[in-house]
Amino acid sequence: MVGSARLDGPCSAAAYLLPPTIAPFLGIIAQIGVVLFMFLIGLQLDTDLVVVFLLPAFFAFTGMRTRIGLVSGVDSWVVCAVIVAVACLGKFGGSAAAARLSGLNWRTQRALACS
Repeated sequence: MVGSARLDGPCSAAAYLLPPTIAPFLGIIAQIGVVLFMFLIGLQLDTDLVVVFLLPAFFAFTGMRTRIGLVSGVDSWVVCAVIVAVACLGKFGGSAAAARLSGLNWRTQRALACS
């Protein structure tokens, strides 16, 4: 079972709750640290807890803080489009390569990339 190791003791609650609590006061760079911290600590949490509660909470919080009005002008939109294109190509290319190395067929690779 993934997540069989756990943090026990009185400090475990603080270890789970402190980074997301102070992240809004430290800015966007701190949120990246929170994601990495939650990834590491997710290895110690039950996978269901991470997927059902923590992941949606992070994306909801981050999405609500997004200010799309700051992207103005052609240059900013081009940079935004390039970032989105690289992210999509990385997702599809990475999942296709992993599926191909695992011996899956092309149809399954495409399904994996879209999930």
